[in-house]
Amino acid sequence: MITLTYYPGCSLKTSSRFYEESFKAVFSFFGIGHKELEDWSCCGASAGRTIDERIGYALAARNLALAEREGHQLFAPCSACYNRSMITNSNIRDDRELREEINKALYPLQCTGTVEVKNIIEVLHDHVGIETIAQRISYDLSSIRVVPYYGCVLTRIMKMDAFDDKEDPTSMDSLIWSSGMELLNWPYKMECCGASKTLTNKDMTLKLSARIMDMALSLKADAIVTPCPLCQMNLDLLPYLGRTEKNLPVLFLTEVLELALFGTLKGTGSHIIPVDEMVKKVKKQ
Repeated sequence: MITLTYYPGCSLKTSSRFYEESFKAVFSFFGIGHKELEDWSCCGASAGRTIDERIGYALAARNLALAEREGHQLFAPCSACYNRSMITNSNIRDDRELREEINKALYPLQCTGTVEVKNIIEVLHDHVGIETIAQRISYDLSSIRVVPYYGCVLTRIMKMDAFDDKEDPTSMDSLIWSSGMELLNWPYKMECCGASKTLTNKDMTLKLSARIMDMALSLKADAIVTPCPLCQMNLDLLPYLGRTEKNLPVLFLTEVLELALFGTLKGTGSHIIPVDEMVKKVKKQ
């Protein structure tokens, strides 16, 4: 059984706790082990690098240094955490001057940039596979129509090879397809939801997230599926941001697999936009 070093980041211990519950249920079913990184700290994804680039590197490098001690792949389910970890890992590894400067700040910890960082899509492809998922599902999701929403930071890691196409990713599409849901093609899979602007400019987030929601509604989708905690939160917050029009449920990718495997969701009560009507469409095979 594969064992991953799990870096929760701030979201999965606060606003997105039900994402953690969801992936743990799915991992347990497929025999994927994980150990939470001890003494982890914020990677600075939202604001660290905007204040000081070196602080941004140091915050992410501290967790990478701790993960290197464990000797396993580092699993970062948060898209922003994954993005910052990948960039820091690469730059620490390739830039000797930066590596020496950051390690001086981290001492006695040492980051060499050698740990392998994985996101939720990569883990499911690498350690489960779409064929296995399709063979193991127990519930019929064919009546549920969804759009895949990757968000703007998961694959757009500049100056680096990404795990998927940076502007037209399809890796999550195949995982959703393997669950039996009807996958809709749409042009907004990479649009920005407003990200952390929610804290400083709610109107901007309302405008950007509403565009995404309206496009999904125009395609007659039943739900939006994302791997990103911030994207999920912003879209789910639309009723509180002032939107009065209809909204669709926003699921995490692993919640799609929860429905396919177990027929229920652990985080039903944690969604602001109700998921009940969509869950009613799930049928036992």
